[in-house]
Amino acid sequence: GCAFLSNLANSKLRIREAIVGVGSLEYLIGELKASSHDAVVVQSMCKALKDLSPAEAAIDTLKRYNIIDLVFEAADRHLSEATVMEASLALLWTLSAIHRYAEELNTKDATNRALEVLRRHSGHHDVCRCCGGLLRNLFAAPLSAKAADECLAAGGLRLLLDALWQ
Repeated sequence: GCAFLSNLANSKLRIREAIVGVGSLEYLIGELKASSHDAVVVQSMCKALKDLSPAEAAIDTLKRYNIIDLVFEAADRHLSEATVMEASLALLWTLSAIHRYAEELNTKDATNRALEVLRRHSGHHDVCRCCGGLLRNLFAAPLSAKAADECLAAGGLRLLLDALWQ
């Protein structure tokens, strides 16, 4: 079901908006909350939410359900699962490109979280790509000096370079 929603959401903007308009976000978020112990469910829900989150109608719903905190909580249960980390970071990367989310991510320790995932999964190309994309958006957002300082203090540049050179 999640793969089907993702494919539909990527076909046309008006279809993405229609999918969001019929309550699919609320359903996906409810499933993510209820099944956060299941790595496959978390991965699938994050992928579908990533593809639906750019919809204009999604912004208020995602804010109302505190999507960033919810993704952090679900992902924290599966830190050793590269596929879950890739999907959750991809969702956060997408959110970080949407107005207001990057600043919120910068206030919620997203830089250090991303660097920890990079440390754990530096051999997984897709995890590293999503991590780099998220960090790039955090560095370009409000409160970016905080994110850059955290990255430097945690040895993040070395981590990113090492991941690129693998």
